[in-house]
Amino acid sequence: MSKKGRCPHCEKPIGLQQAIFANGNLWHVEHFICTLCSVAIGANEGFHRLDTKRQACDRCFEEHFAPKCYKCHKGISSNLVVALEANWHRDCLRCCKCDRTLKKHLHQDSFGKPLDHDCFWDSSSSTRLLAKLKRSTYEEKEEVFRATIYCT
Repeated sequence: MSKKGRCPHCEKPIGLQQAIFANGNLWHVEHFICTLCSVAIGANEGFHRLDTKRQACDRCFEEHFAPKCYKCHKGISSNLVVALEANWHRDCLRCCKCDRTLKKHLHQDSFGKPLDHDCFWDSSSSTRLLAKLKRSTYEEKEEVFRATIYCT
């Protein structure tokens, strides 16, 4: 935690100017920046805490730190779904037959691709046997922090 009323970036007093409260500290608005790209992080923008004095914007976090989606291979900064022993964007986890977004009950085909519950039971019995009726745990994780702007 920074010294009371001092910006952790410059160590100068906040004074009567607008400030952002994030990561347990008050920051001068212009000093609450992404540690990686140095772009200011606005009060209503998402950010990811790296430690008490460092944060990353969504774009840099996705590029450098975020787990990658099994389907699109892009970083996942929010709404991470863990299913079929892989990480997915919620919208990327779709049935390989009907292309519906998968929710809670999902299976996999004989190649390990996600299957909707209805498509699984509509497929031939040999396909179902090959798929081994492997149900996956569906877990969502949300780890985006939001900054709050204060007038002091």
